[in-house]
Amino acid sequence: MIDRVALHRVPVVLGPGRAFLGSGGPAEVLSEDPRVVEGPRVTHLLHVARR
Repeated sequence: MIDRVALHRVPVVLGPGRAFLGSGGPAEVLSEDPRVVEGPRVTHLLHVARR
């Protein structure tokens, strides 16, 4: 069981790229709006799982 998912997004694509979470992803278990912290070259997204 997970209680949160933290993603650190950096605007770089290596090769052709691919979907990180695949189709369908965990959208059903994550909260609607993530906590967003923007940095100079990275965006941190913190999703809290629903119970």
